[in-house]
Amino acid sequence: MAKKIFTRELILDKAYELAKEVGLDKLSMRGVADSLSSSVAPIYESFTNKEDLLEALFNKIIREDLESTTYFKRNEKILLYGLNHPKLYMDMRKYGPKSYYLEEFYGGLIDLMKKEERLKAFDEDVLKSLNFDITVYMNGLVSAYEVNSFSPPLKEGDYCQILMQATEVFILGYQTYLDGL
Repeated sequence: MAKKIFTRELILDKAYELAKEVGLDKLSMRGVADSLSSSVAPIYESFTNKEDLLEALFNKIIREDLESTTYFKRNEKILLYGLNHPKLYMDMRKYGPKSYYLEEFYGGLIDLMKKEERLKAFDEDVLKSLNFDITVYMNGLVSAYEVNSFSPPLKEGDYCQILMQATEVFILGYQTYLDGL
């Protein structure tokens, strides 16, 4: 019988699929190995420990976010991701600040914002603040969706519409504030 080859990418892909089901807290090296019908040896050959695996997983997911063409499309993509995988989305928020890749991601995010016509008048500090507000709002939408606190329940498209409307309100608020200075 031929020996199975487990590449780092294959292991990471399997860990990602498993994390969507169980979240990052419950993700384990043993669980990834079991889902690959393998011992843990190939997992530890590719990743030093769980933190190393989580770091690689976080970076994989964040890189996908950077592939968005516009800031607003990126936010819609992230929101839809959160609606489809709320546990993993919230875990990503919890584990995210530990990533060395975060600074590169954040710089890319500000660059995306600077390309938006409606945001060109804002300096970098205002863009960071605006992004923070929008991120907090998205987290709230995902949490509300996860517990299904609206009656009747909203659909994914409804949440995207709510996000875009809230984003416009935030932008208007920042413009009004800056105009008043």
